[in-house]
Amino acid sequence: MTIATIKTNFINVLRKQTEYYKELKNIILTESDGLNNKQTVSLEKLLNQEENILNKIKSIELEKQNLFKDLVKELGFKVDTDIKLKEILFKLPQNDSKEIEEAIVALLQVVKEIEDINSKNIHIIKNYLNYFDFFKKIREKAEKKENITYNSAGAKKIDTEKQSAPKIDKTI
Repeated sequence: MTIATIKTNFINVLRKQTEYYKELKNIILTESDGLNNKQTVSLEKLLNQEENILNKIKSIELEKQNLFKDLVKELGFKVDTDIKLKEILFKLPQNDSKEIEEAIVALLQVVKEIEDINSKNIHIIKNYLNYFDFFKKIREKAEKKENITYNSAGAKKIDTEKQSAPKIDKTI
């Protein structure tokens, strides 16, 4: 393959990967809405869709890596060395490197947006787990028939009446 063909395929793979990430972003946004509105029934379907897109992203990522290796070979770099994309862009003509940079920036922008949404979703899920844990503890305490009182400092209040009650001498 020629450098021009490899470059074109590399850019097409980047764009396709960006489209997959945009699909993933839409699913994650729908998932976020479901979490906010407590519609957990539809989450399983969304998680399946998310998994399918992640598999597509994984396969196209492998294709992108292979094309990158082809670029490395065609530009005369040693295949076994650790080459950065920046080094590849310096060897390509300015128009080609600019086109690759634009495709990568678009990809990174979508990935950043997904990361932001996911961090919000994680926060919502943690809040739900804390909420359920709180009510589970309340339910467990409500099922116990023991009365526990606390003093103003929040410590358990010891029932002093029972402890200070005088013992009656029953031996006569």
